[in-house]
Amino acid sequence: MSAPANGGRLQPRNQAAAADLVRQARAEGWSLGSPAADRQWDLSRLQQVSLFNPADMLLTVETGLSLRKIKQIAAAENLWLPLDSPIPDLPLADLLARDASLSWLSHRHGLARDRVMSLTALDDQGQAVYSGARVVKNVAGYQLAPLYIGAWHSLGPVMEVSFRLSPQPSSLTTVSLEAADHGPLLKLWTRSRSGESAASLGPPWEALLIKRRAGQWQLRGFTAAPRERTLGWIEAAGNGIQANVAVVNQPPDEADEVASKASILIQVLPSQIVDLLAALVPAGIDLICYPSAGAVLLVPTADSTGDQPFRAALRSAQAWGGRVRPLSLEGATTLDEVGIHEQPPAVMQRVKQILDPDRVFGPWPEQLW
Repeated sequence: MSAPANGGRLQPRNQAAAADLVRQARAEGWSLGSPAADRQWDLSRLQQVSLFNPADMLLTVETGLSLRKIKQIAAAENLWLPLDSPIPDLPLADLLARDASLSWLSHRHGLARDRVMSLTALDDQGQAVYSGARVVKNVAGYQLAPLYIGAWHSLGPVMEVSFRLSPQPSSLTTVSLEAADHGPLLKLWTRSRSGESAASLGPPWEALLIKRRAGQWQLRGFTAAPRERTLGWIEAAGNGIQANVAVVNQPPDEADEVASKASILIQVLPSQIVDLLAALVPAGIDLICYPSAGAVLLVPTADSTGDQPFRAALRSAQAWGGRVRPLSLEGATTLDEVGIHEQPPAVMQRVKQILDPDRVFGPWPEQLW
């Protein structure tokens, strides 16, 4: 296929066509892939399921498929990929490039890098690079997969990925709680982490998030405990909470509109979440909080980004030893305004020099996800 003009998107129909584009980029001296490259990847045409072995709970797919579609394929065999994303319809290649799998499942089931058993990428010569193996226990060779996840295509495009699946839970109790103030919801989350919840609720919460949107607070999660027991535990937790509790047969997806528009990630220790939210509340911004993962996604508006409480909260998080990262160019601009800047570690720069010495895939992003 012929490459688009400078600034265009590359849409190969298969791995061989993608390899031809890499070789063309090298021959003609233009870069591709990373945010600062001449041309960007669009791998949405790579839609094949390369291998699906339900007995071994192994699924290998091309990276043009979305996370939502992959979970539907697994669910057809009563299996579950315990990953979620604020942008579930994003092609898997872009989701991995951004490492955008932080969600309400992350604290218990991990991120994409914890579920990827192997991947196939292209190097700067257009040759296939294989990392990992399609087995659960594997200690052979170097594990390069985590390097590609979150690298924004700057080490090469990921063509194919193998996931480790889990049995699909059944008869789950979903919980959606609303309150005018975040205090009761944080109290409920704190109790869910204590030994008290094990005695009163039974099975643990599988996932939790706390969301603020247009001034209203909501807590969402699900558990294997019976509906009646869950309702009783919520009623004993405090006043001022409206509860919606239902029994479902499949784990819910996040797919949250607010989270998909987030431009800043703040990550601290889970024990610091209560203080962090208290610092953010005066700014009046929309947010998604994954308290057990110690993470908050911010959706700042034009008014909130200049507020002193908002700026002070970002600086406080950094002072606590937390990480403050941009999720978009808008987020990077906001972080520059408050003086928070982070360069890729020297070891990652060295990895880039080894795997892509001629920078066919463009430079590292200024700030890594």
